[in-house]
Amino acid sequence: MTGLGYERFADARLRADRLIRGPGSVDCREAARLFSDCGGSVERAFTLDASLTIVSTYWFTGTIGSSMRFYRENRLRPNQFAPGERVLPPLGVAAFPRDTMPPRAWVERVFDVTRWTDMP
Repeated sequence: MTGLGYERFADARLRADRLIRGPGSVDCREAARLFSDCGGSVERAFTLDASLTIVSTYWFTGTIGSSMRFYRENRLRPNQFAPGERVLPPLGVAAFPRDTMPPRAWVERVFDVTRWTDMP
């Protein structure tokens, strides 16, 4: 599962019900390794304190389910647009190398892309 991007990680690996039960049910270091571009070394991207802070924030506030809802719903029922249909508000994109991302030309068919940045 390495390198599949956050949306697949959120859907397949870190189910909301696991985190809602408590931080002991989630290996936050494994989670960080799977959804970051750390090259297998979590410590390059996150300190242990940062990892625990992230997990604790979702657990204490009970918001992990709502934070992942968008990813799960789009996975189960991807957006579909009719020919010529457009989303009007401007869109900025930060395209990370290992994220699941359609080609820019496809995005521009539907969205008003005002900024596109290919991240390192």
